[in-house]
Amino acid sequence: MGDKQIIHGGVFNGPVGFKQRFENCYNAIDSRASQENLKEQLKSLYSLVVDLANKLPEDDDKEAVQLKLDTFVSQATAKKPDRSMLEVTAQGLKDAAVAVAEIATPIATTIKSIFTILGLVT
Repeated sequence: MGDKQIIHGGVFNGPVGFKQRFENCYNAIDSRASQENLKEQLKSLYSLVVDLANKLPEDDDKEAVQLKLDTFVSQATAKKPDRSMLEVTAQGLKDAAVAVAEIATPIATTIKSIFTILGLVT
């Protein structure tokens, strides 16, 4: 297990390189989310994914969820979000969360709220 690091939304236990990527993702939410309710939901998802990453046993799994979160945030804050990319990364985050049962439902609920805010719920 890597070094313990303090980041927005909590403490992250993992390789040092992940800290900067998580920080970059948080900063992207702050700077690019134009709607306040979208920003709040993305920050909530961010915190849940940090919690999830801390509970995953393998560093490769931690990196995979971080990359999915980064892609999801990039698309959710884009001027014209790519629905298919959002769906794929959302599903990847939900699938990873199944490994940590208490986080699965909050992640799925938060993702659904984000899709609703973006007008992508069918």
